[in-house]
Amino acid sequence: MRIIFLLFTTLSITTACNSKVKETIGIVTPGPNEYRVQRNKPLEVPPHYELPEPENGTHELTVMSKPKNFNEGEKALIDEFERK
Repeated sequence: MRIIFLLFTTLSITTACNSKVKETIGIVTPGPNEYRVQRNKPLEVPPHYELPEPENGTHELTVMSKPKNFNEGEKALIDEFERK
């Protein structure tokens, strides 16, 4: 009975405390401060990032030689792309 009374008393005392005491004890965490939030920098393209222009306006796939270390499924997929 004594333990229940102490728990009830402790609970009522901590709920009656102001927010600073609750934050100090760790019952309530403070929310974000809108003035301390930092904005992310905008994304930029690196200065050395340049794509080469296609030659003669043709867009063909480069044909790979068939390596021998592919499994059957991968070889079939490569054959299918070569047929197109």
